[in-house]
Amino acid sequence: MEVWFLNTNWNSTNSSKITLYGSFYKVNAKNESIEGSQVSNQENDVLDTGIKIENSHVLNSLFTFKNGYQFNEIGIRNTDEVNSPQIIRKIKDVLRNHALITEMHYLSKNNTLEGAFGIRQNYISQFKKYLFEPRIQLNYELSSYLSTQFLGEFKHQTNTQIIDLQQDFLGIEKKKMDTGER
Repeated sequence: MEVWFLNTNWNSTNSSKITLYGSFYKVNAKNESIEGSQVSNQENDVLDTGIKIENSHVLNSLFTFKNGYQFNEIGIRNTDEVNSPQIIRKIKDVLRNHALITEMHYLSKNNTLEGAFGIRQNYISQFKKYLFEPRIQLNYELSSYLSTQFLGEFKHQTNTQIIDLQQDFLGIEKKKMDTGER
């Protein structure tokens, strides 16, 4: 994964950060059957790119307001080719996700209680669907060696992983990413 970011402090209470990222995953599998002269080729490519823009504004010594925007694009390509009988199947899907993020952070004066509450609104353009993900985090320091933490959030997943276990590939599991959209 490649990550590049730019961080700017506008003044003593306001800062921004821009993060660009990307990763690429590729799997190629080939199987040749001696008995039937059958050759099977399978490919799976996943390209994940995105940008995240964050802003942090210190309201006072106890509260900090954070907001931002994130765009993520995942391209998935699956190719299956068999020579006998001749079968060629190529599937390419692209998912784009836009997200607005807002959070309020709290830190007590003695630094023993820290909390955050926020919401993330996602829009998945291919499904024309809005998804809301509320989040809460509370951390309380009982002593310098012991603390307790409470975390809660809703999350979604738009991609699935298909694992094929076929005997013609010597029992080797083949993992493919899929968008679940058909």
